[in-house]
Amino acid sequence: MGSGWLDEASSTAVRKDGLVRAAAVEYDRNVSFSTSNGPITLTVAVASFATTGGATAAMIRLDTALDARAGAVPVSTGPLADGGHATTTQGTVEGVGALQIILVWRVDNLVNSLVAEGRLGGLQLDQLLPVAATQTANERAG
Repeated sequence: MGSGWLDEASSTAVRKDGLVRAAAVEYDRNVSFSTSNGPITLTVAVASFATTGGATAAMIRLDTALDARAGAVPVSTGPLADGGHATTTQGTVEGVGALQIILVWRVDNLVNSLVAEGRLGGLQLDQLLPVAATQTANERAG
């Protein structure tokens, strides 16, 4: 439905902030889109920076870039780690209302993201926040 959390311009910019390495994995559910609840696709990524300052600078760039996307609506993530930020974008897939949620947050020198896509009305940010909270706890524990 939309582009992920890191577009080409942002990717170039965060390299200047000291990006060391990144990893991502994508999960897909094989269910009927028109009646689905929860995410149909979920992409989880983490980027490691040389310093916490570099990760903080990257978060500022990412937040600005995500908010500037056509149709993006910033939404609150509550007390999620450092600099938690989310946007939603609506569209259609096969004539059915669709929603993309991009959630980004920082833990020390790590920038995390969850990108979820699903049916409008069947996907909510509240479904993603527990996953993000678990990831944050795991990263803080070392």
